[in-house]
Amino acid sequence: MSGSGDSVTTTAQASAGGGERFDALLWAGTLAPLLVAFGLVAWRYDLSPRIGGHMASGFASFALLLAPYWAFGFGAADALRRALARRVARVLAPGTLVIAYLIFSIPRGELRWYYAAILFAIPVGLAAMFEFVPPRGRGLAWQERRWSFAC
Repeated sequence: MSGSGDSVTTTAQASAGGGERFDALLWAGTLAPLLVAFGLVAWRYDLSPRIGGHMASGFASFALLLAPYWAFGFGAADALRRALARRVARVLAPGTLVIAYLIFSIPRGELRWYYAAILFAIPVGLAAMFEFVPPRGRGLAWQERRWSFAC
């Protein structure tokens, strides 16, 4: 190892290399203390009774929902794009978000299959729309629409 910072990709290096490199070690090393901090806050404010005494499943569900968002902040998009080379995989991958609902609801005895189906269908349906309905022509497409809100 030569100087400091060799393992971290800078913005200039990422631009020259065609994309940001996903640093899984940095991602996990920052996610773990963040989850510990959230856990301490949940313990401090006694969240367990508020979620029916199922703190472990509630916290695991929270961690499963936070982890992908945190990963995208560390450049996981390009790594995920390479890993999900097939269209079907790209469409079905967002459906894995339903796992967080299952982990939260099953220990509580509150599983509703129609909720699970809806929580699977919405992200998969949106992914299918993005994958199989490309923008038409050179005109304004839904990807280019700027939403302006009155302040």
